[in-house]
Amino acid sequence: MNEQPQDIYKCSVCLKEVKVTNNSNGTLICCKREMQNITFDRLGTFKLQSLKQKSALVQFLNILSQQMPKNQQDNKAAVDDLIQKNSKVALLLAKEIAVENQGFDLNKLLMNIIDDLWVSILIDYPQYIAQASFESKLEIKKLLTDAFELDRRALNTLEAILYRNESTLEFDAS
Repeated sequence: MNEQPQDIYKCSVCLKEVKVTNNSNGTLICCKREMQNITFDRLGTFKLQSLKQKSALVQFLNILSQQMPKNQQDNKAAVDDLIQKNSKVALLLAKEIAVENQGFDLNKLLMNIIDDLWVSILIDYPQYIAQASFESKLEIKKLLTDAFELDRRALNTLEAILYRNESTLEFDAS
């Protein structure tokens, strides 16, 4: 079965979602209003995603790769390769930003990442986990719970790095 790519549309009034093939024409109407295309809000293109979304995607792929059966090791290797490439790209971008911008502030960068993680931990994940529970999608709930835990650990690590970096700066200043 060849499945065609689909776009996801959502009604802003009743919140109904509809999937249509992305080569469909016309405008979808619901509740006397035009439905909004939320495909990229859900799936996103990697370049347009926030750091929080990229982190969640990488963590999701990592969890998924750990749960693959033995007969799908080629897929696991491909997922691991994707994660490594994304990590390398992120590192190169960080180095490039540091070189281009002499006023680069590691503490500010860490605070932005920490803020994003706090939003995901306090708002996003609980909302998605509750929705998965409501829809009885236990596998998705487990994946989201695992991603939540990974973000929480990442947050603790980043806060420790930020604290050490600030302590070092204060010590050097005195």
